[in-house]
Amino acid sequence: MTKHYFVASEPDTLNQIYRQVVLWFKDKEYEVESTQSGDVYLVQAAKTSWLRTVFGTNLAFKVNIYWSNVPTTAGEFIIETRVGKWVRNIAGAGITAMFTGGFTVFTGVAGASWALVLERDLMNHLQNTLSLRRVSETETRATSSSETINT
Repeated sequence: MTKHYFVASEPDTLNQIYRQVVLWFKDKEYEVESTQSGDVYLVQAAKTSWLRTVFGTNLAFKVNIYWSNVPTTAGEFIIETRVGKWVRNIAGAGITAMFTGGFTVFTGVAGASWALVLERDLMNHLQNTLSLRRVSETETRATSSSETINT
């Protein structure tokens, strides 16, 4: 599970992110389920098939988008990403490897690594498409601005 902290520029920022996440996964031909409850958004996306199961490369993502409960900056929200069946795929690949000479261990690990690449690509897409600013970037800009003012 990875939590990414950003600062909202508009009141409907979370809704915009939610829509972009759904579209991003659909564009990559994932099966997508999504829901919203209040200010909490959940997107589940998966690519599954018989071959993916055999080779241990089923990828399932869950993305939660919500306001921070303990914000350090006004408008702070969190995009939380998780990869489902990640460990189970590697373990399943290890069991299947007994029958296939070890090939599926490598495909299971490769599938898990690919999930991390996709997560990074999703975050980059959201930052570039919606001009999202991370909390640390916001604090750095505020600090440098106040230092400039004080000198």
